[in-house]
Amino acid sequence: MADTSRIRVVVIATAVLAVAVLSLAWLGLTQVPEGQVMALPDGSGGVAGVWQPGWHWRAPWSAEPLPLPSEALAADRDVELTTTEGARITVEVAGRFAIADGGEKAWVDAAGWRPFLDGLGTVLTETLSPEARSADPAAVFEEPRLAALATLARRALEDAGVAVEEITLAAPMDKNPVAVAAARNKVAALARPTNLKVLLVGWDGADWLMIKPLLAQGKLPNVAKLVRDGVSGELRSQEPMLSPLIWTSIATGKTVAEHGIADFLVTDPESGEMVPISSAARRVHALWTLLPAFGKSSDTVAWWATWPAEPVDGTMVTDRVAYQLIDIGAAAQDPSGKVYPESAWPNVEDKLVAAEDVGWDMMHRFVDLTPQELEEHWSSLPPERRQEDKVNHLRKILAATESYQAIALSLLEHQADLTMVYFEGTDTVGHRFARYLPPRLPAVTQEEVDKYGGALPAYYELADELLGQLMDAAGDDTLVLLVSDHGFFTGEARPESDPADFTGGAPDWHRLYGVIAGEGPGVEHGEVTGASIFDVAPTILAALGLPVPEDMQGRVLSELLPPQARSVLPQLTGTLASYEVLPRQRVDAVRVASEDDEQRLRELVALGYISQAALEQNQGAGKKPAGGDAGGGSRTVPSQTAASITDASGSGTGGPGDLHGLATESYNLGRIAQREGRLDDAERYYRQAVERMPSFAPGYTMQAQVASVRGEHSRSFDLLVEGFTKSGEMPQGTITGMVEEGSKAGRMKDVERVLEGLRASRSDDAAYYGAWGMLAEKRGDPTSALQHYERALAIDPVDHLAVEQKIALLLQLGRPEEAQRFLETAFARARSVSDMNQMALIALRQGWAGSAEKLLRRVLESDPGNPGVLANLAASLARQGKMDEAARVMRQAVERDPTNASNYFNLGAMLAALGHPEEALAAFEQAAAKGLASPQVHVAAAKMHFRLGDPAAAERELRRALEISPSDPEARELLDVLQQGAG
Repeated sequence: MADTSRIRVVVIATAVLAVAVLSLAWLGLTQVPEGQVMALPDGSGGVAGVWQPGWHWRAPWSAEPLPLPSEALAADRDVELTTTEGARITVEVAGRFAIADGGEKAWVDAAGWRPFLDGLGTVLTETLSPEARSADPAAVFEEPRLAALATLARRALEDAGVAVEEITLAAPMDKNPVAVAAARNKVAALARPTNLKVLLVGWDGADWLMIKPLLAQGKLPNVAKLVRDGVSGELRSQEPMLSPLIWTSIATGKTVAEHGIADFLVTDPESGEMVPISSAARRVHALWTLLPAFGKSSDTVAWWATWPAEPVDGTMVTDRVAYQLIDIGAAAQDPSGKVYPESAWPNVEDKLVAAEDVGWDMMHRFVDLTPQELEEHWSSLPPERRQEDKVNHLRKILAATESYQAIALSLLEHQADLTMVYFEGTDTVGHRFARYLPPRLPAVTQEEVDKYGGALPAYYELADELLGQLMDAAGDDTLVLLVSDHGFFTGEARPESDPADFTGGAPDWHRLYGVIAGEGPGVEHGEVTGASIFDVAPTILAALGLPVPEDMQGRVLSELLPPQARSVLPQLTGTLASYEVLPRQRVDAVRVASEDDEQRLRELVALGYISQAALEQNQGAGKKPAGGDAGGGSRTVPSQTAASITDASGSGTGGPGDLHGLATESYNLGRIAQREGRLDDAERYYRQAVERMPSFAPGYTMQAQVASVRGEHSRSFDLLVEGFTKSGEMPQGTITGMVEEGSKAGRMKDVERVLEGLRASRSDDAAYYGAWGMLAEKRGDPTSALQHYERALAIDPVDHLAVEQKIALLLQLGRPEEAQRFLETAFARARSVSDMNQMALIALRQGWAGSAEKLLRRVLESDPGNPGVLANLAASLARQGKMDEAARVMRQAVERDPTNASNYFNLGAMLAALGHPEEALAAFEQAAAKGLASPQVHVAAAKMHFRLGDPAAAERELRRALEISPSDPEARELLDVLQQGAG
């Protein structure tokens, strides 16, 4: 019995022990999930070891291990800082962080055994606090300061064993009232009272070429008043001449690269859909966001890229309130972000006009149609496709115009310090109807001219009436400014392509020179010259008595200022580096119905700014896979804090809420960089364009152009071939360009192979036969080449290459009279500015400068002041020995387009020929400063320095030439001569 009891006790004890052991084992088991590691404490505050993902055991009584992210974790923390004066500063730090491989010990030493996110806050507070103690609270919003803090934070975290994938610092306005007040007070002290208000009216695409004949007929009395009583002139735009880009430059005084609005569209990464550009993409202050710092109000109506509405002191009525294509009912259902404050919506909604309410009485003023014909147009297409019909589109344009005018007039009842009102119709009506203006174009019938030729002039008359109403509603203390973002071809030399056809290039109808006119109390009648889109914002600031920052591109147009503003102008300049020291209010996240965006996209297709094929391809490529939320409904446009900086060593703000640009955005930025001589940046942007859209033809074309400029002809050839392989929209001229680059690279067999491969898709293109002609010439077969050029001319009688090469071959074959007659025939056939200019260049290259001069003067009748045409005219005059007149005309070209480096170089050559070395040297230096990266400009400057008795400066210029092109023979020879003292 005793043994049995003992056995039972042993069994029970064993069972208990087993249970205890099993429980201990179970309680001590710990799983480390993927994406984490765990640091094990050693009992004295240090790290005993690190567990990798998987199952591990520890004694249940031991200290808890610390989980740490081994894969990047999105995190954000508010860091509270205090200055020595006791002012509180709150900085938001956000990014993606992980523990670096082997960084656990460093992390525990820096942050202790706190949870990872809490440890981030500890390290960041300890790092940034010393920087804040002596800081001026007002400086927390300055970009350089935030950038420096971001770099400091990154280094501290990396020293603490953290892998920083990206990091962003922001100073939110709502969390920094003391800093906001300090920043605003600092800037507000620089203002000077003028007691003026400003009314800025924008007419998209308005052009003096359209306005002046109407003025002569007495049809624009209100513009006439501005011209008669005030100051007027041309307003130079900047390429690319696209509305969102330019109107944002007008409102900010900044370039596209600075303000960030670089396209019509961006891609929403949540849905993969293309969506219209919005205010969230703008990186700098606009006039309406900086005025609150001075206690001044603003009302803004319909301005490009203003949705979602930003908080302002006044009213913001965005460009999405009355889309030309959005039904009023749909807009009313979802007013989110369309106005600020939200309480303004009922008044705005009450002013909206539906397209159906624009009846025959109104439409008959623009187009010669019966009421029945008007109704037939309206009912011929479903509602979502009505914009495809130009008459329906006009009806919606007029509805939007009336809506925004009524809203603007209601706001002027309590006039703000600055009122900005934008009308799109002067451009959109042009795109739909300018081709029907007299004189009749070959592709247009007389019946179409009779029906539609009056639409654009009638819209100008309507716009003038609305301008008069706005001027009457404004107070007597108001400076009224009328501006346009660019001009629009309406004369004899209009492009022959449809201005609403993307493949023909709708922006080709835009002229470089738009309109500016203004009048106000005490403004004297006069003319403004040399004005640019960048001058509008500084001029408005000066009129309101606000400091003009040094980082704005333009100048104050003092001719337009009333006397009280001119008197304080010296005190407003040179006192402020940048308005970016001021904070910008966060734009709240907004839900937007996808139908709204689709409406705007269809309008942009109808106007020719984006192609239907590109639209569909981008949307298809960006769609989320099955299971994602990509179809319909709505999406969220992220909030945006302007006073935020990403550390330069990071990869950008990133995150799922960011809007990513399209191929066209990168392309636009590339064009700007190339124009400024930044070839590395240009190439990077063009490469990014084709990464974003592999079938984007201009991306390949422009990459090839940059490679050619650098002398990389084989690479240029390969890029063009790749473009033809991946895109069906490569421009005709790239076929002949491919032959030229292949020839320079010594790859003629490859050229022939590619041309054969293009036969099926390109045999209807004139340039295709021009390319074969070039190939035959390079092989020494002029007869075959001439046959190819004749075939090209049968397709396009003014094909530039075929015309020029046929003339050259006729001269080579000893048939000069035939060549001259053919050129005269080509002259007669050329209609557009582009064609006439090219024919003139052909004449110049063949030595017929007199013929070129005649044609160029004809071009200037249709496009007066075109700087490219002026430059060519100057060249034709120089070839004829009329050097004084040539230099005078080239000066005009330089004045009208100060960004063109080549024109400065040519002006310098003419001045040198006239014996003016000092002026010539200044022109050559300007050419180099404007980005002309050519050894010739430095060689020319060296010659002028030598003439002026400065051989040391001449040697410096020659060495610069050799830095660009080490084998340049002229620079090398002149440097040898100079060093030998031969003179």
